[in-house]
Amino acid sequence: MRLTNVALLLGIAIATFLAYLVIEALAKLLGMPDSATRFDSYTAAVLTLIVPRVAIICAALIGSGAILFYFLNSEVPLKWCVALGLIYAVGYFSLNPSVTSCIISLGMLISPIYGGYQAKRISLRRRGRGPN
Repeated sequence: MRLTNVALLLGIAIATFLAYLVIEALAKLLGMPDSATRFDSYTAAVLTLIVPRVAIICAALIGSGAILFYFLNSEVPLKWCVALGLIYAVGYFSLNPSVTSCIISLGMLISPIYGGYQAKRISLRRRGRGPN
């Protein structure tokens, strides 16, 4: 059972990364600037480059956390969502160690947990129990 869960976790982690790449490619086709674009100020760079990319990866991780919650064969699927968030948070922070990337990594850690928690609330409502 654990080996199946680990394989599912790694598969979803890879699928999330591939989904991010596809969404990023679509965003470039629609005119989103890339990192080589010059900006007049740091604020303009943050608002037009960093924030949309962080929103894209966090949205992908929220969806991945919900998918992971539904398909895991575990009594505590939110711990697996934490593991998915840790994979991305540690990977991102190890590539870009700074204060800004620490905040972004924290968002990456929390995103799959939020997605899994929302999936848990929906599944409990369908069973007729309260959200907590």
